[in-house]
Amino acid sequence: MRLLLGSSLGFALALLAAGPAPGQPGTPQKAAEPAPAPATPEAGSPDTAMQGATTPSATASFPPDALKLSLDAAIQQGLEKNLDIQVQRFEPYIAEERLREAWGAYDPTFAAQLGYSFANQPVASPFQPNASVTQRLTDGSAGLDGLLPWLGTNYALDYLGARTLTDNAISSLSPQLDASLGLTLTQPLLKNLIWNQPWTQVKSSGIASAEEEENFRRQVMDTVRDIETAYWGVIAASEQLRVAQVSLETSQALLDQTRTQYEVGVVSKVEVTESEAGVAEREVNLITAKNAYRASQDNLINLVLGTDLTAASTLEIEPTDRPATTVTYAVDEEEATKKAFERRPELAAALQEIERQQVQLQFAKNQKLPQLDVRSSYGYAGQTGSPNPNALVIPSPPFPPAAPLPSDRNYWDANHFFDGRNGMNWSTRGLFSIPLGNRAADAREAQAELALARARSVERRLGQNIVLDVRAAVRNLRSAQEGIVAAERRRLAAAEQLRAERIRLENGESTPFDVLQRERDLVDAESQKIAAEQIYRNSITGLDRAQGTILESRNIQVEDVRALR
Repeated sequence: MRLLLGSSLGFALALLAAGPAPGQPGTPQKAAEPAPAPATPEAGSPDTAMQGATTPSATASFPPDALKLSLDAAIQQGLEKNLDIQVQRFEPYIAEERLREAWGAYDPTFAAQLGYSFANQPVASPFQPNASVTQRLTDGSAGLDGLLPWLGTNYALDYLGARTLTDNAISSLSPQLDASLGLTLTQPLLKNLIWNQPWTQVKSSGIASAEEEENFRRQVMDTVRDIETAYWGVIAASEQLRVAQVSLETSQALLDQTRTQYEVGVVSKVEVTESEAGVAEREVNLITAKNAYRASQDNLINLVLGTDLTAASTLEIEPTDRPATTVTYAVDEEEATKKAFERRPELAAALQEIERQQVQLQFAKNQKLPQLDVRSSYGYAGQTGSPNPNALVIPSPPFPPAAPLPSDRNYWDANHFFDGRNGMNWSTRGLFSIPLGNRAADAREAQAELALARARSVERRLGQNIVLDVRAAVRNLRSAQEGIVAAERRRLAAAEQLRAERIRLENGESTPFDVLQRERDLVDAESQKIAAEQIYRNSITGLDRAQGTILESRNIQVEDVRALR
């Protein structure tokens, strides 16, 4: 009986000592030249010193209906369904519509009106035989006005037509047909020259649109990093769950053996109690590991499948990428930092914000200038009609002969603007104004200067943060590589100590408590090794993100992701 229980216990301990299943990323690439392999992050040059450091073991079990996904497939589905990306996906389109709205300030406006009026006015005049004058006016106008880009020139083209019917004795024509056509241009020479409100809005909106493109690229990078981290997190949590399960089975086998020894009088009741406490402790550890595993699954499902995660969901994702080796990366901090300054979208967005604030400052300075505009107009006026039957007839002497009245009642005859038959007019006028004190414009200029200085400070702070990010990522990767080696040595030592303690127990030279202590040390070493491998994978991803090369390494085109779903 004792031999059988010892064999069972030994098998469980051997399974625990075998180590977790590895899950490192694939073959590394040099940091200086990104590789096109999507599943391979770009972190540095490999060194063979650590190859084979991990020890394969039994793979953690997943349910038969689990969704099997490689890392590439998980990233691809995440870029399609991730809700954070979906929210950010709208921003570039909204920014483009704001730019189109800003250009709308230069769309011309067409306006027209048509009216009829009647008036009966009492008069007292020796030239007016009637006691009152009746006038009926039908008139209309149409015009086109707008603003030209850049210079800020305002234009207005107007046409007016009128038909007047009257019994006024001093009016020679009734009906009288009038028409006029005129063009007016207003050109700013100081204030609102180039840096007027519409043009400033166009420039600012264009820069903001490009800035939103960079913000979307940043969101895609962050999402890819988060998916990779969650993917390796599920692998690590599944291995931690496996270790906890094996640990519980080991402690349960030890408890069964101790109870049998107690029944035959080999050990005391205290040792049975110690074994029972060990089982209870490992049951708690298993519950904790199950909860952590379920949380890691929820996190990955949320990132990859979006709304497929429901309150009652039992869906699980089974990662299929589980490489069996780790590789040491040689990373050049200077080269990595140079890449980061060239490719980080946060820095590009900060530079665009500086450009936008420079535009606002130019506008604020322009608005401090006096207003000096030149307004010029040029136009024609035409008139025709029919003789007024109620007109007063005045003999020619001593007056000069009257001009012959038109007999053509065609309205279009009044529109012969360019054949010399109608009148022409033009004018030029200068407009000048200046606010006394001008405190509002001074304050706006000061605000714009402060905003520009702040944007430059933000850019410098971001540059320093990038340096810190790269340094931390390089440091984390190096320590992770060293940590895997150290964790593996500890795991092997703990496994050997447990094996020796188990032999001592079989020979009656140890107690279940001592075996449980050694087993706990091995579990800690296993957990540390799993955590070290997870940190190693995340450090590679973190360096790729810090360099801004995470999309290039995985052949992800932002334009393909940007399209609305």
